Amino acid sequence: MTNLRPLFSRQATYEWFVILIWGILLCSQHRAVTSYLNAVGVTHNYYTQALHMCHSKGISVQKLSIGWHKWLITHPKVHRLRGQPVYLGNGIKVGKKGRKMPAVKKLH
Repeated sequence: MTNLRPLFSRQATYEWFVILIWGILLCSQHRAVTSYLNAVGVTHNYYTQALHMCHSKGISVQKLSIGWHKWLITHPKVHRLRGQPVYLGNGIKVGKKGRKMPAVKKLH
């Protein structure tokens, strides 16, 4: 993952990114920032700093997406279908529990 470092303008932002990625991979609890921190053994005292990383101006989501793609296609174990890399993602969207929402005429 060191080839992703140039995508971050600050070293601290990059280090929080690495910690949270490891947390995502190791997490066995409910998916949330605190669970990710628990998975890597970081105390809840760092929760605020981890959230700041998510909203940091030291990272561009577009540049990160392109850099991540470049890293994945050079990885030796990437799965390909007809020569194209295969990406898996979770497209589940969970609706709000409220029945009445402003500007919503009808719930589907």
